[in-house]
Amino acid sequence: MQPPRAFTRVPLALLIALAACLLGGCTPGTFLAHRILRAPNSYPDWIAPDARVLLDFQTNVVMGLPRHAFQAPASPILPGDPARLAYRIVPPAAYRPVVLASNWTHRGRPMSEFTFTRQVPAPPIDGLQQPLGTVVLLHGYGLSQGSMLPWAFLCADLGWHSILVDLRGHGRSTGRRVSFGPAEVADLDALLGHLDHPRPLPRPIVVLGVSFGGSLALRWVAQNPALDSAIAIAPYPRLAPAIERIRDDFAPGVPRFIVRAAAAAIPGILGLHPSDLDPVANLNPRPPMALLMASDHDVIAPPRDVEQLQLGCAGGSRLHVVAGPTHEQLPFQLASLAPVIKPWLASRSPSATPRAP
Repeated sequence: MQPPRAFTRVPLALLIALAACLLGGCTPGTFLAHRILRAPNSYPDWIAPDARVLLDFQTNVVMGLPRHAFQAPASPILPGDPARLAYRIVPPAAYRPVVLASNWTHRGRPMSEFTFTRQVPAPPIDGLQQPLGTVVLLHGYGLSQGSMLPWAFLCADLGWHSILVDLRGHGRSTGRRVSFGPAEVADLDALLGHLDHPRPLPRPIVVLGVSFGGSLALRWVAQNPALDSAIAIAPYPRLAPAIERIRDDFAPGVPRFIVRAAAAAIPGILGLHPSDLDPVANLNPRPPMALLMASDHDVIAPPRDVEQLQLGCAGGSRLHVVAGPTHEQLPFQLASLAPVIKPWLASRSPSATPRAP
């Protein structure tokens, strides 16, 4: 008998919040701003619009990989709102991950379903004495660590120690609010300190993130010298324009001036300057070494925007642009992205050695 299948929805950043606005009518910008900052996992499923992308996998893909939890302290940005972060550790093994895609069009919109499988159980990697390093994986807004499973197993199949994290207010993590950067970096710093004891994580540490997670990866690497580099898939450079583009793509019925007012109100609610929420303005004091990935059909984080982030990264950083996928589809294009990411990881780990296919 086949085990039940798990379907992970893959909506875009802020979809749930914008859908709530639609249900509420023409609400003031401040009201919508508070909704946008509310923890995504606190919204009921019926609010979310139909997903344009589905990730389909059998529940046994996480067999033998228990979920852990860590209580992060409250951040000064969100006082009184500590988050208990859920995470999994995927050790190196010969997982042989495979992602198969089905694409179609519904009412003029591109739709996709990605089916993910891996070898269960996974044997050890021949000749691997110790992990080549650690990859921390950060999902997009409104998602959870489940959406990063293909990348976690691909990195672990290459010999890397992989860590899947539910960001605050997402998945099984707690936290009543999100901050689009500052509080999340503080959470991740605390989690890294926890994971580094009693035995340090394998070095180097690379952070791989998607959309909001990609922007967060760049910001985190810039601010934490313990991190080696970032791999950012479809990151956005500035928060407010990204919110407006999501409105244009997914909720055109919401008046643009309300969404614009909401984006302008978010920094004040958090007690921050607007630039504090823009990844491109927070690539110091240590510009990150980064591999950035973009798609020419991404209307949320188009290549010209990702180029702005590349300009703020360290010398030697790269931008790889692919043709065709949308913002939601790009993270699951393993066939086109993995051949670029694999040599990047190999270049970051001096101990990496070629492995026969």
